[in-house]
Parts: sequence; C-alpha cells; structure tokens
Amino acid sequence: MTTSQELHDRIAGHNIPKRFLSNLARNGEIEVVTWKDSNGDWTSWTLTELADVTARLTSALADIGIGEGDRVVLMLRNRAEFHPLDLAVLFRGATPVSIYNSSAPEQIEYLVNDCGAKMAIVEDAGFLERFMKVRAQMPTIEHIAIVEDDETAGPDVVRYSDMVGFEPADLAAEAETATLDDLATIIYTSGT
Repeated sequence: MTTSQELHDRIAGHNIPKRFLSNLARNGEIEVVTWKDSNGDWTSWTLTELADVTARLTSALADIGIGEGDRVVLMLRNRAEFHPLDLAVLFRGATPVSIYNSSAPEQIEYLVNDCGAKMAIVEDAGFLERFMKVRAQMPTIEHIAIVEDDETAGPDVVRYSDMVGFEPADLAAEAETATLDDLATIIYTSGT
C-alpha cells in the first residue's frame, strides 16, 4: 500500500502547467481543440497553437496583475477560448473559478464574493450585463474581460482580442511558480 507521503514524494515538483509543457514537447502537432467557427466551418488548434495562445494570455494576465493565489472567475459557454484562459490562469499561479453561464446576477455576486475573485472573464455582452448589475457589490473584482468584442462594453472592460495581442510569456518560467499546494480549480455546483 502506498502511503500519502510516498505519493507526495512521487509527484513532488509536478503541476498542471509542467504537465502541459511535457505534453507539448512530445505532442505539439496533435490537434487538441476543435470547434465550429463563426462561419460554421470546423477549425482546430494543435497543442503548439494552444500553447501560443496560452502564453499570450499569460502575459496579459501578468500585465493586469493576476498572480499567485488570485482567483479568476470564468463565465463562458463551451468554447475554444475557455481552454487557453483556464491554462493561463494556472500558469500565473492563480485559480480559475468556473461558474454556470445561467447564473443570475445575485448568484454571480455571491460566488465572486465567496471566492474573492480579483478578475472575471465573461463570454459576451449578455454575461457582462449580468456582472455589471452587481458590480458595485463585488469589491474584490478589479478587472472584467470579455471574449466576444462588443462595442457596448465600456473602456474599462479588457478585451480578449487585446489580450491575445501580447507577446508570449515564457511558459517554462511561469510553470516554475506553481506548486503542489496551489488550487487547480474551484467549481461551484448547482447546489452551492
């Protein structure tokens, strides 16, 4: 029987970002994310392409001030951008917090305040509107970003299209900051 100490010793020095980079080194050209684009055509990212987007988002999060121990709320439907955003948060040593895209403003307020999120990343103007209805009641939120560009989003809303324009971060260096004690995710269920 393996003891908890033996298990801890076996995985010491490993984390999700390092595992991602290990897979990237071995399987960079494998398609890992596939989706229909806005024209209805199938498109995909290889692991190398996913890593590039992740590295750019990691730089953007660093520039915003997201770092070790921070919480970042992600409110997106099933879409390709979720994956590099989730990874970028982990590479920064922060914790991604997924919340249901059906959450009402009052639920959003509770979840954000409960986890102490510093940033929220939403999919579109509809999700942004729900956040903005309770924005004043979420004192820990310093930044809100939107994935789909929308001219109604104010100048204080960070745009995903701007985030992916950053120079890529050194993911190997970023991976060194994560530890086994970092939270990999916080998930609020429908019963929360």
